Amino acid sequence: LYAVVMAIIMIPGQVTGTGFFMFMYQLGLVDNRLALIIPSIAAAGTVFFFRQYLEANLQISLVEAARIDGCGEFRTFNNIILPIMLPAMATMGIMAVIGSWNNYLTPLMLFTKPNLKTLPMMVQELRGDIYRTEFGSIYLGLSMTALPLIIVYFALSKYIIAGVALGGVKE
Repeated sequence: LYAVVMAIIMIPGQVTGTGFFMFMYQLGLVDNRLALIIPSIAAAGTVFFFRQYLEANLQISLVEAARIDGCGEFRTFNNIILPIMLPAMATMGIMAVIGSWNNYLTPLMLFTKPNLKTLPMMVQELRGDIYRTEFGSIYLGLSMTALPLIIVYFALSKYIIAGVALGGVKE
């Protein structure tokens, strides 16, 4: 399974664009925002990152001690593993939001209705023609595009800092 995830990471998204569009068309998700959300749920890079993080930070002895104490699998996951994973989840949350927010190609392929355009698509339309470009409008659009990303980063940065501190205390 790990080799399959690694192979998927090595394939650029642009190569699979036509197949992805056809798959979303068959699911009826063209001109639907779910087509942008669903691929991010189980992205191969996220699976790889979580595996590497757990391999480095989770001691199996914690899970075994919970089992000996009579803790069930669900409670072990919620009370032991999930708190250890919070910094990784915050990091991947930030990366997923940034990647989805700045994605230009996928919405360009999937959305034909003007009301579904994303901010990067709208900023591209502000460019105008070759002789006339309103740089003030473009820079304002880029600032509006960056502002939600900065807010998400500051909201989740405390978890990342906690993870760095946790990693620095290890023996």
